[in-house]
Amino acid sequence: MLKGDYRPVGTPVILRSVRSVGDHLRVGFVRSFTVVEHESELLVLYIAPGYPCKRPVGVRGGPKGRILLKHLGRYEDWEWRDTRMLLLYRQGDAHSIQLFWRNEEFLEWYIDLHAPLRITSLGWDTSDFVLDLQVAPDFSSWSWKDEDELEFCVQLGRYNHAQVEAIRREGELALTRLRQDRLYYQRWIGWRPDSSWLLPSIPEGWELVNPELCQADECG
Repeated sequence: MLKGDYRPVGTPVILRSVRSVGDHLRVGFVRSFTVVEHESELLVLYIAPGYPCKRPVGVRGGPKGRILLKHLGRYEDWEWRDTRMLLLYRQGDAHSIQLFWRNEEFLEWYIDLHAPLRITSLGWDTSDFVLDLQVAPDFSSWSWKDEDELEFCVQLGRYNHAQVEAIRREGELALTRLRQDRLYYQRWIGWRPDSSWLLPSIPEGWELVNPELCQADECG
């Protein structure tokens, strides 16, 4: 069982990206999910078009104009669009395996690199590592995603080269595991959500961070 309270199937939760900024912690993106499984060492979450999210408003830059350079102290609402996504996370990993569908078409495997999840009263917190991997549905090919944005973050001083190498090693480890355990992961391709699940909401207190739950090496 992942550390913390058990979350029954169908429970609405949020997953937040939290980062150290100076001497305080700041919430970045917030996404709502529904719990699919929270047992043993595995956590499975689901998000679909229409699920509410929040993102910080500010000045952005970088290769794709997406890196937040200056936060203006407020957030805007947005909705998850276009795809359905299933997130599979094993306790202690610095990544999650994600499955994407558009309507009924399975699109890809996506390896999201991030700090180990930390349970909160509202769901889970993590810190995104910028770099990710995309893997073809039949595992025949793969590629790094957002290498240019990670390099831009290095130039900003948010990561050093040793941290970048550690992030890449985690990605390579995750890819190896995905390929080795492909039969297990492929079973999830046929999974479908319970039709009785209601659209979740962003709960009150989503912007509050407990520093005791966020260690510096996980939230930097």
